[in-house]
Amino acid sequence: MTDTPGDSSTLNDYKQSGTPSALPSQNPSSHHVDVVRAEAEFNALARQLSQQSRTERPQSQSSSSTNQNDAEKANQPEPFDLREYLTSSNDANQQAGIKHKHVGVTWENLQVDVVGGVNSKFYVGTLGDTTIAFFLGPFLWLWSLFAPLFPKKPIPTRAILHKSSGVLKPGEMCLVLGCPGSGCTTFLKTIANERNDYANVSGDVLYAGIDAAEMAKSYKGEVVYNQEDDIHIATLTVAQTLAFALSTKTPGPDGRLPGVTRKDFDRQVLDTLLRMLNISHTRQTLVGDEFVRGVSGGERKRVSIAEMMATRARVQCWDNSTRGLDASTALDFAKSLRVMTDVLGQTTFVTLYQAGEGIYDLFDKVLVLDEGRQVFYGPPTEARAYFEHLGYNQLPRQSTADYLTGCTDPNERQFAAGRSADDTPSTPEALEDVFTRSEYARTNQRALAQYKRSMETEKADQEAFRAAVAADKKRGVSQTSPYTLGFSGQVAALTVRQFQMRIQDKFQLVTSYTLSLGLALVIGAAYFNQPLSSAGAFTRGSVIFAALLTTCLDAFGEMPMQMLGRPILRKQTSYSLYRPSAVAFANTLSDLPFSASRVFLFNLIVYFMSGLHRSAGGFFTFHLFNFLAYLAMQGFFRTFGLICTNFDSAFRLAVFFVPNFIQYSGYMIPVNSMKRWLFWIYYVNPVAYAWQACMENEFMRIEFPCDGNSVIPRNGFGLNMYP
Repeated sequence: MTDTPGDSSTLNDYKQSGTPSALPSQNPSSHHVDVVRAEAEFNALARQLSQQSRTERPQSQSSSSTNQNDAEKANQPEPFDLREYLTSSNDANQQAGIKHKHVGVTWENLQVDVVGGVNSKFYVGTLGDTTIAFFLGPFLWLWSLFAPLFPKKPIPTRAILHKSSGVLKPGEMCLVLGCPGSGCTTFLKTIANERNDYANVSGDVLYAGIDAAEMAKSYKGEVVYNQEDDIHIATLTVAQTLAFALSTKTPGPDGRLPGVTRKDFDRQVLDTLLRMLNISHTRQTLVGDEFVRGVSGGERKRVSIAEMMATRARVQCWDNSTRGLDASTALDFAKSLRVMTDVLGQTTFVTLYQAGEGIYDLFDKVLVLDEGRQVFYGPPTEARAYFEHLGYNQLPRQSTADYLTGCTDPNERQFAAGRSADDTPSTPEALEDVFTRSEYARTNQRALAQYKRSMETEKADQEAFRAAVAADKKRGVSQTSPYTLGFSGQVAALTVRQFQMRIQDKFQLVTSYTLSLGLALVIGAAYFNQPLSSAGAFTRGSVIFAALLTTCLDAFGEMPMQMLGRPILRKQTSYSLYRPSAVAFANTLSDLPFSASRVFLFNLIVYFMSGLHRSAGGFFTFHLFNFLAYLAMQGFFRTFGLICTNFDSAFRLAVFFVPNFIQYSGYMIPVNSMKRWLFWIYYVNPVAYAWQACMENEFMRIEFPCDGNSVIPRNGFGLNMYP
């Protein structure tokens, strides 16, 4: 049986080569081969082996195989038709009177500038610069307060996206192509109204006739941008990640079908997203990251896609969202976008670096950029012929998307026979100039002017969009707010998410509790069973201060956690899922069960091992002030993590405040010995108030003899005894 494939391969090689040497002879002395007889023997051998294989297969195996196939068919999920589902849902919404949200996008003379002119320089900081900045930091901060009062020298800028114009109507998809660095991401972020990273954005961008300023203020969540990197909370499951996004974007009663509750709506949409992207099997799997084991890279990319789809935005910008997906999944994703764009009337911009012909054919428009210049915008079916007509070589075996991108790459493009860079527009400026004078540019300008005119005269889409957004909001939410959920609802949803994130982060839980219990045992053993005499007076103050200092400095870990969570915060606030301030409240509420239990166990061990006053009132009063000091320092460090731009500035501020808080708490430096010009630190120090309260709580409950060995009264006039 093992020789059969080899004989077949040899016979096929013989047929292709047409030479007798391709088939070895069975008789070494023979010089001729009977091809007909060899084929007949091979076919007979193949039939014999097939019959033998069928006969030797047991009937029981056949029966069990049949049962297994039936079971597999029964367990297989029903085929999911996205178009049918969306069409039926859309028809039901229209029958219920729910308004549609159709938002066409127009951009005219759109240009983006960044800091840095042609001859500008960026200086890299050295150790000396950092040292000087550390000492001059307070003075530079004061100067920044008065600097706006003085005239400023204009900052040099340069254009990374030159003047571009176009229109994309509801229900259309645009594919943005270009080499890396050509401005595709800049174009998508500008269309998505994310302009904070740029020095200046000029030109007009309208969304159903609404300008960019009003869109950013009141409808920010309706225009979203999906970045190329997948940023998620690693310790949440796929279902929890999507359920949170849905909970903040669930429409109000006027935006849902009658009789459908919020929970039913979220569950239906969650199941739809998981089935549409074929990640239902990862529902209870952690998303994961570089350090936490979770879903695969392709599945994580699909989670990012599902999270953005959960926003139900009408203008969607996808930045290379097929990165990490196999060809089949990428095509399914593009088809899903096509169906959602057709049925729901979305406006979709997509940039892809490797788009197959099947994906390319799904788009209505294609925009080609070369170093920030618009060199083509028109129908995808005519783009290839346009560049071939300019003088570029025909490459029929190359996909159209790669061909268009290659025409803007000096290392990849090929000119037609008899053509060269001398008689073919090849620079970005030349390609832009040729396109500006082409019929495609004139058609684009006519379509742009006509659509803008229709938006100014017929405002049906704009009014329906405003009404639909207002109906989506939960009752009590301001009509000018870009959020679907109110502030209290955002805090509640974030509290649940943050609690899930902490309870599922096993490593952080185990290490924090283990470290806290270990430090409690060490401190309790160091001050074990303090005597009820003057010898235990100062050591009681020491153990109280050590316990306070340990719990308060434990809150220092909140500062880097706040800074590491910024990318997720930035992404989800750009989706208008919640206000940034809601995270601060949610973090405090979700952390209370963990921090309260951890500090309670720490205080319990330290308090009773060290022999402080053994009473319920004494312990719980000590624990109360200790925990309040921890919460105050936790908020203090979280504030640094929020207001500082980087780790360097945050740690420099912490290094300045923490030692002063420790020294000016009343333990190391007595209050009477503190310098008057630094006495204000004692008043703003939460550790000082907590230590003072805990000391009073302890010493008001105990009595011990003053034998003069450890406590010496200072009454003046040489008296060394208490009256």
